[in-house]
Amino acid sequence: MKKRTLSVLIIITLFIALFPFNVLASQAIQLDDIPDKQPGDVLTISGTTTLKEVTLTIFRPDKSVLYVQTLKGPEFSKTITLSEDKNIVPEGTYTVQVGIGSEVVIKTFEVKKKSGGGDPGGNPGGDPGSGSGGSGGGSVAEPSVTLVDGKATITLKPVSSNGTARATISKNTLDNAFSMAKQDADGIRTVVIELSKVEGAGYYSLELPSSYLHDKGANFRIEISTPVAALEAPGNMFTAGTLGGASNIEIILGTASQAGINEELKQRIGSRPVIEITAKAGDKTINPDVSATVIIPYSLTAEEKDMPELLEVYEINEQGAAALAGARYDSSTGQMIFTVNRFNKYALTYYKKTFNDLQNHEWARKYIEFMASKGIIKGTSDTTYSPQNNITRADFMVLLVRTLGLTGEPDSNFDDVKPDKYYYKEIGIAKQLGLTAGVGDNKFNPEENISRQDMMLMAARALAKIGKITLSGTRDDLQQFNDASMVSEYAVQGVASLIKEGIIQGSDNKINPLGTATRAEVAVIMYRIYHKYLP
Repeated sequence: MKKRTLSVLIIITLFIALFPFNVLASQAIQLDDIPDKQPGDVLTISGTTTLKEVTLTIFRPDKSVLYVQTLKGPEFSKTITLSEDKNIVPEGTYTVQVGIGSEVVIKTFEVKKKSGGGDPGGNPGGDPGSGSGGSGGGSVAEPSVTLVDGKATITLKPVSSNGTARATISKNTLDNAFSMAKQDADGIRTVVIELSKVEGAGYYSLELPSSYLHDKGANFRIEISTPVAALEAPGNMFTAGTLGGASNIEIILGTASQAGINEELKQRIGSRPVIEITAKAGDKTINPDVSATVIIPYSLTAEEKDMPELLEVYEINEQGAAALAGARYDSSTGQMIFTVNRFNKYALTYYKKTFNDLQNHEWARKYIEFMASKGIIKGTSDTTYSPQNNITRADFMVLLVRTLGLTGEPDSNFDDVKPDKYYYKEIGIAKQLGLTAGVGDNKFNPEENISRQDMMLMAARALAKIGKITLSGTRDDLQQFNDASMVSEYAVQGVASLIKEGIIQGSDNKINPLGTATRAEVAVIMYRIYHKYLP
């Protein structure tokens, strides 16, 4: 008898240790039995309680959270639709926990693979998960919400209509999702709405309550993810004036044609994605009042893998096309990411410019080709760069102003910089912004080869002017170089500042401040500045 009692105690102890839930039944809660389910089935959790409210939590077989929501007593009921995606709803034993604090009741049910040889992705009974969800006593099932890396994720199966896959999401579902979402390091809660792929659909449309993109605020975000592209929309993306009283918003993302795009840009696009984003409030097409982030999934070609930073995004509208600043390719996720202030067409492009005289300057090839492809550096002809040639003061200033994207309309210039010269505007901008005081007597000596210390000084002043660095270098910062004493006093601060920033690295323990700079060397320096300080 003692052995039997001991065995029972051991079994109970092991059960509690292995199953990390409070399984002591609460007298305050009665939970109805739950039949086994298959992926895509409607699941209803119901019961009664003497408590004011209870928390419903559904755990997957691996004990991760599938769904959570607070329900009101005394009678509670929640209906959801189980996703058919096995990554979201895998087979196995699910645990349903209802209660609050120590008052908890637990029941389990099985999710089993669908029987028969039919297509598990089919939907013969209609998809309640793609509808609005409803609010009337669970009469229409709401889509399930899962927590993935702190983001509440909802998967909808759109219904195709004339080439557009359409889905709608309700306020109830979004309320539930935001209650589940966790704040990230920046205090932002994100709900991801995934629209499943529909064969033959070129566009994907989501209709949602306008309040979620109007008065939720910047700390709430909705990510609309489609097979074509994704849009990260902040909760304050539209003002009341833009919405014009509309209760719902429709966001449309789709694949656009290349019709109307000029031939040069078509060459750069090739077979890469061209997408279109539209937002509608009622019958009115609207644009965001704050910026939003767009994400395009894209796999690099063999050529692009060598220099993915040459991928660009062009915004295309009735007036033409222009490259978007700040667009970048994330190799870790395989996505092109960029920010927009208006909704238009967006094309992914790639262009690589090269020259046939770089064989003896392989150390600088990547930097020259990148800066030339961006249109910042020009060759001495269409096929030559002349990397060994010294660079003039005028040409360096042109490169610096273009690299930093400095603009202006100068009303004066140095006496020896004539209006008919190609460098007139850039040198005028540099003078206007205080990047250079010239060489004295209001002269710049534009055709003279620039010394390395003057090159460093001008670059440092420009970076300080736009707030990228502080001119804090001293002669002590130069002592690692054997020729530090050769740096002129007027240039010490600028030269030392760039060395501290890692822009200038020297060679053979020398910085050669009084020597001239070659076109290859300048390309390397401009590349470092571009990548370190510019978006």
